[in-house]
Amino acid sequence: FNVLGMAKQNTTLLRPILFNLMIATPLSIVLAIVSGLVDNAAIDYLVMALGVTALYFTDYCCNGLTASLIYQQVTTGSASMDEAMAQTKKSAGGIMIFAAISALFDLLVSLTDRRSVWGKIVAQIVYMVWTTATYAVMPTMVLEGVSFGQAFSRSKELMKQDPTEVGAGVLGIGLMNWIINAAFFFIAFKGSG
Repeated sequence: FNVLGMAKQNTTLLRPILFNLMIATPLSIVLAIVSGLVDNAAIDYLVMALGVTALYFTDYCCNGLTASLIYQQVTTGSASMDEAMAQTKKSAGGIMIFAAISALFDLLVSLTDRRSVWGKIVAQIVYMVWTTATYAVMPTMVLEGVSFGQAFSRSKELMKQDPTEVGAGVLGIGLMNWIINAAFFFIAFKGSG
């Protein structure tokens, strides 16, 4: 809620949500349409894998922007979108790794045998742990400009010492992004079917 209060004072903090909507909404619509047109299961799986990876990459880039903007706002009293873009761009490789792994987990959860309740539960738990780790590690990677692996090793220590609550802010904004994207994806999917 602190982040939403800061966003009222500086609307620049809301730009990543707008970027996410402007990119992810059309991408979700195109993905739903293409998936509906493909008759081959293997090709549909490939389309979904690429599309879901692109959606995660978009979401995680926007979360990187959010982490940078919140950090700037808390530490300097102002936030620059140019600086946030530069920091996030440096982390694009690590963000793509996060996106690809998240998409893989997402698709594995969807492929888990629906009759296997325990398999579905385990897959969902692994997916949720990974998603939470992503939101905890992303600020470290973007703000410190470290690699994917370095971010994981540093994130636990930094979360204990995070006076700016950047991680909590990214998690909150990320949750808002996810809810908005899920609603638009559902609307797009229902509209194409």
